[in-house]
Amino acid sequence: FLRAFFRLLLVAAVLAAGIAVWKNWDKLAPEALLDWIDLKLAGADKGDGFPYTISGDAVVAMGQAKNNLVLLTDTSLLFINEKGGEVARRSHAYARPLLKTAGSYALVAERGGGRYQLETRRETVLTGQLEGRNILAAALQQDGKFALATDTASQSYQSELDVYDRKGNLLFSWKSPRLLLTDLSFSPEGDRLAAVGVTAEAGNMRSTLLVFDLTQQNATPMEYTGDGLMLFGVTCFTGGTVAAVGDTEIWVVNPGGTLFEKHSYDGLEPNGYAFGESSIGIVLRHSGASEGGRLMVVNATGDLAYTAEFSGTFRHLSANASGFWLLTSDALHEAGPSGLNRQTEVEADGRMVVDYKGEAMVLGLTALKPVDMSSTSEE
Repeated sequence: FLRAFFRLLLVAAVLAAGIAVWKNWDKLAPEALLDWIDLKLAGADKGDGFPYTISGDAVVAMGQAKNNLVLLTDTSLLFINEKGGEVARRSHAYARPLLKTAGSYALVAERGGGRYQLETRRETVLTGQLEGRNILAAALQQDGKFALATDTASQSYQSELDVYDRKGNLLFSWKSPRLLLTDLSFSPEGDRLAAVGVTAEAGNMRSTLLVFDLTQQNATPMEYTGDGLMLFGVTCFTGGTVAAVGDTEIWVVNPGGTLFEKHSYDGLEPNGYAFGESSIGIVLRHSGASEGGRLMVVNATGDLAYTAEFSGTFRHLSANASGFWLLTSDALHEAGPSGLNRQTEVEADGRMVVDYKGEAMVLGLTALKPVDMSSTSEE
């Protein structure tokens, strides 16, 4: 009887351990081991090199998830490895999809709808749908935590902000009776969330920048307001600085909560912007102009780094490790910490550029390919 009893205890212990490992596999399994399994068994190292051919679908956004390029098209989410091989494809049916990437995760959300999906190269981590609400903006953290800003069906509120973990559990919630949120950003440390939004008061537009402490559920956010402008972009830098981009100026808030810098555009119009690791880049142009422009770069410290003029028709701006890639109709410019360093000619069909492992990848009408910056000219 004792031997049978101990055998039953042993079996129960093994089953309990197995269930615990299965439920917590994403935390226990080394990432390198899962990558190795993908490489050896799932063909994640396939590919014949770039260029990667784009056929049929229209690419609307690009990013990087761990070691893979991520392409969001009008019908699918694609993961491309460094050999130019397509290693994962997930379909969607969103009319206006938006993409956020961080760590090994990619979040696809339906702007103007309520659906979203959290993906990695290996699997669909989570799918969800918000009933009666439309997504306005989204943010993603490296551990898979994500935030969604939505409108609301309630007559008492204008918009809602919810933060979830990668399993879909609600971590934080906030509602505004007057503010329509336009963008969100997590701090690199993940303990704060910045948001920008607009409201109309007495016929005038008013913009607000909010900074939430996610470690305190009911804490009042830090709030900064300004009249006569629209804030549409926000980012958080390492160390606590927050920056917001608007239609007439850039705001920078220091870690202590003081709004200590505002940079206006001197009457020019914004034509595109990007957030780097330690700076903000914004492309400006004269009203009605289609050729030429000015790149303004503001450091995370709040000071103006530089402005630089460029020629050609602006196509896209994206961040790299030291600054930005600036793509125009006839050239790719490398924008460093102190100015435009070098440029190289590119084909005129270039639409977008993304940094991938320190290399510029330019998306044309039919292909995605790297740009060789070794044969460049100094600017």
